[in-house]
Amino acid sequence: MEGLREGIKQGLEQGLEQGLEQGLEQNQLDTARRMLAKGMDIVLIAELTQLSIEQITQLR
Repeated sequence: MEGLREGIKQGLEQGLEQGLEQGLEQNQLDTARRMLAKGMDIVLIAELTQLSIEQITQLR
């Protein structure tokens, strides 16, 4: 029974961590889209959002 509880706890922690990471990445992408819409330089966007230039160019 203890092993089951530990497994559930571990699964919940991993799920929460993955959800937070996905949310952060989505926020970075949304910010980059707004920056592109304002005409900001791609290199500057990459520096500020910590996204790759490739990721940013795919947003166009």
